[in-house]
Amino acid sequence: MLEERTDRGQVGIGTLIVFIAMVLVAAIAAGVLINTAGFLQTQSEQTGQQSSSQVTDRLEPVSKTGNVSVYNSTYINSSNGNVVSPDDDNATIVGVESGSGENLSATNQSLAVNEISMVVQKSPGASDINMSATTFEFVGPDGTDRYAFTNETVVNKTDSTGPDDRTRTLQDDDDSLNESRGNGLILNSRTDRLVVSLDLVKAVNSGFVNGPLEPGDTATIRVNTESGATSIIRIQVPQSLSGEESVEL
Repeated sequence: MLEERTDRGQVGIGTLIVFIAMVLVAAIAAGVLINTAGFLQTQSEQTGQQSSSQVTDRLEPVSKTGNVSVYNSTYINSSNGNVVSPDDDNATIVGVESGSGENLSATNQSLAVNEISMVVQKSPGASDINMSATTFEFVGPDGTDRYAFTNETVVNKTDSTGPDDRTRTLQDDDDSLNESRGNGLILNSRTDRLVVSLDLVKAVNSGFVNGPLEPGDTATIRVNTESGATSIIRIQVPQSLSGEESVEL
């Protein structure tokens, strides 16, 4: 008589347990791969958006003009008005002369562009640009200066309104350039226009190396937006400023 085997069920259960374990491991591995793929896709999309913003979120100059004045580069003591050397602790440049103070035959007086005024808009395809978060790099004849848009001394933003406010809104359909709303100065439309002025006399008196620009001088202004995009604005002063109050740059 043949002997009956009794271990078939045990082998079957062991195989089933191994199979279930393999399925569980495969499911966990698949979940990890799916999560990793999702994370990488999200990261890739964010990187792509950031890269795109660094290219597109730029400013575009609509116009560039310079205010021409009689510039007196003499250093005086800010306390008593006496002429001093540039190394004096209280040394400050006289700056713009007017009226009886103008004397172009004087050694330290000449016609110069003391203020640069630019009308800017956002470039095609750019997202909203917060001007309050932009920075400026001014590469001029005497070196490189860097300052933030919020530097109200150089960027010359005043509490005045209308034409006396040198950095002001020129066109804004939805009040996005109204700082009183607490969101900063936001260029959110291609029709938005903002006037940005740089006071070069105040810049040099604030410790920056570049002052007013002489006839024939060139400069480069790099404007960096919050997303990291850079706009390059070229400045070229005409060879003669005689008889001019304002010139195109």
